[in-house]
Amino acid sequence: MTKKNKQSQLSQEWIIEALIQLLKTKNYHDITITDITNKAGVARLTFYRNFKDKDDILLTRSYQLFEAYFEELKANNKLVTIPAALHLSFNYWQRDAETLDLLIKNQLFYLIEQPFYSFLEKIIAENSQLNQLNTIQKSFILGGTTQAMRSWITNGSKDSPTEITETLLKIINLATLSDHS
Repeated sequence: MTKKNKQSQLSQEWIIEALIQLLKTKNYHDITITDITNKAGVARLTFYRNFKDKDDILLTRSYQLFEAYFEELKANNKLVTIPAALHLSFNYWQRDAETLDLLIKNQLFYLIEQPFYSFLEKIIAENSQLNQLNTIQKSFILGGTTQAMRSWITNGSKDSPTEITETLLKIINLATLSDHS
């Protein structure tokens, strides 16, 4: 990595962290670019070299988190099982619960859903079972999983990632359960 790329990456990290810190004390819509650059200790030009607006900061952060999640799935060869992929996703969300809660409180949850859908497509492409899903099924997984995560975070993430994964898997298995009635 060149010195310029390293500096750009550091600037991005500082700006992302500055916005997250500001969200702890201010409403998202009241935070200005000047607030962010002052908190990050970077010039306004540096901000615009890296991001187009505040949403772009949070989208970039979401994509970075989902990329790390996806790489961990691939490295551990967990793409083959839905339970492992779900469990790992809730582990990631639990680690980031404070920031996710800030996004939810500021009505910015859509900045999680968009990247999640992109990575769902990547996971589906890597998994032969999931590859057979149609658009409706993909939408159900996206909506169900993200809304479950939203509720879980909003309610203080009291259940462990294992418990929440088992709860969701029971719902997915309802058709199988009803066949045994």
